Amino acid sequence: MNLPEHHHDGYDPNCEGCRPVAIDPVTGKLLPDDHPVVMILRRVIETAPKGEQDAYIRVVVKNSRAVADLVLFQSLQRRIAEAMRPD
Repeated sequence: MNLPEHHHDGYDPNCEGCRPVAIDPVTGKLLPDDHPVVMILRRVIETAPKGEQDAYIRVVVKNSRAVADLVLFQSLQRRIAEAMRPD
């Protein structure tokens, strides 16, 4: 994510340039917004509790290693993985 400086401390669903992205592991290019992986990723993050959203930003953008942030991030990460599993 390429966040404006004022968004580095927390998740802002109204920030157009702050949406999570996914990268194709083969090509290294960004997946389009309508790709199923991107849509699932965004849905899970957008419906997560605010604390998990903010921890996601602190870990991904600011490289936080605070235990509290990592615990919340891992919880969110598990739900993302579950949502991406095929039925």
